[in-house]
Amino acid sequence: MNYLIGAGGHASVIEDIAGKREFSLDGVFYDGNVENLTKLVRIGSIEDVKKYLQGNRLMIAFGNITSRIQLAKFLEQNNAQWFTLVDPTATVASNVSIGEGTVIMPHVVINAGAKIGNHVIINTGSIIEHGCTIEDYVHISPGSTICGNSMIRSGSWIGAGSVVIGAIEVGENCIVGAGSVVIRDIDSNTKVVGHPAKLLKK
Repeated sequence: MNYLIGAGGHASVIEDIAGKREFSLDGVFYDGNVENLTKLVRIGSIEDVKKYLQGNRLMIAFGNITSRIQLAKFLEQNNAQWFTLVDPTATVASNVSIGEGTVIMPHVVINAGAKIGNHVIINTGSIIEHGCTIEDYVHISPGSTICGNSMIRSGSWIGAGSVVIGAIEVGENCIVGAGSVVIRDIDSNTKVVGHPAKLLKK
């Protein structure tokens, strides 16, 4: 069986993608203090997920990167299995690799030779150009463009409408503010914003 973890707006989009793909979702786990925007049956709290690992597949359906990493690593220590979903309106080249637990949202374009890691969110209308590598747990927000041969390292968040020019490396656990234009490499654990993007804090 296939379950979501999380019940907010992000989960509701994943649920819609699953419906378009005729992919069965059998329930959702979420804590009682969050707004439930999915139509799925609540199976239990997030703590209860560990009771349902045997023979089932999961997807983490909320956006907070730190929480996603913590939960995924905990569940993987207990042999969790994951599923991946690609919206049917997305254009994905035939030689693109996509990891486990990743979701590709509507109207995304991923071009030749790109590599997408595990537990990645490629959000609505984003473009991942040829030869890019998007490592695990990255969130590419709506309308962003990652130009050819760039590298977005694990745990980084690219804000809505941002542009990363070609052959750039964004380090681990970075935040690129919405609408930024990244024209040079970014060190790990930094936050940048602006046009061109400049360091805010480290």
